[in-house]
Amino acid sequence: MNLTIDETEKKGILALDGSLTIIRATEIKNSLIDAMKKVQSLEVDISGAEDFDLSFLQLLYSAHKTSLGVKKNFSISAGYPEVFELLIKDAGLPQPEFFLKDELLRSINA
Repeated sequence: MNLTIDETEKKGILALDGSLTIIRATEIKNSLIDAMKKVQSLEVDISGAEDFDLSFLQLLYSAHKTSLGVKKNFSISAGYPEVFELLIKDAGLPQPEFFLKDELLRSINA
């Protein structure tokens, strides 16, 4: 997990890779919390991820809700793996576009 921060814009990109499953849930949660504390706008890049499970979606949803409460921006980078889209559909959640920057920002500003 790697956080890149643009200090001038208080914007960060957190790159998560490998297996994003319950086995790493605590590590992922702590990375999301630490990153959100450091920036005003956080984008999560999961293009290097290989596997996901429902716990990862729960962490994303929690991070999204937290960002709303502290008036910060949270989004998922475009270019996510197809397996992520399938997980969202199988879980019965909104389409993956909800997690993308433009759609998420629209939902925040609505």
